[in-house]
This record gives sequence, structure tokens and C-alpha cells, in this order.
Amino acid sequence: RSLLYKDMGSEPSLAATDSMTTLSSETNKAFKELEEEKNEEAKEFLSFTTFRITYLIVHIAIMLADGLQGTHLYVLYEGYGYSVASLYCLGFVSGAFTSPFIG
Repeated sequence: RSLLYKDMGSEPSLAATDSMTTLSSETNKAFKELEEEKNEEAKEFLSFTTFRITYLIVHIAIMLADGLQGTHLYVLYEGYGYSVASLYCLGFVSGAFTSPFIG
């Protein structure tokens, strides 16, 4: 007899040993699936974070380009004799009216 089962009076039956082995293998499979899901979620999170950083870099570059262009447009519009203030107001008003329909 083994020392582990000495107090129980008899060793476990073959069916009990098989069920413990099956339970152990199922538990291992469950842990492996859980690890794979965590790895998949980590990859998705990393991918989204990379996308977000790329988007922000491009967005900032576009905003800077638009800001640099604004100073040149101001001089250009004044050169043609347009009132720059009225053009900006017209842009904001048209945006206010069209944004509920466009989104």
C-alpha cells in the first residue's frame, strides 16, 4: 500500500484514478484555452493602441498643416478684397446648419 492512502484503508479504484486523470486533463485544457484568449485579447489591445497612436499622429499633422495654411489664406483673402471675418462667420453658420443632416 502507498503511504498516501494508508489512513483510508484501501487504495483508490482504477475508475477513480481515471476520473481524476480526466478531470486533470480537462482542467489543463481549460487553462490553455484561457491563456490563448488572454493572448488574443492582448494582441487586439496592442493592435488598437498602435492604430490609435497612428491616428493621433496623422490628425496632429493635419491640424498643424491647417494652422499653417490659415495665415496664408488670410493674406490671400485680404489681397482679393474679401472680408475675412465675414468668410469665417459664413463657414461657421453653414457648418451649424448642415451638421445635423451630415453628422
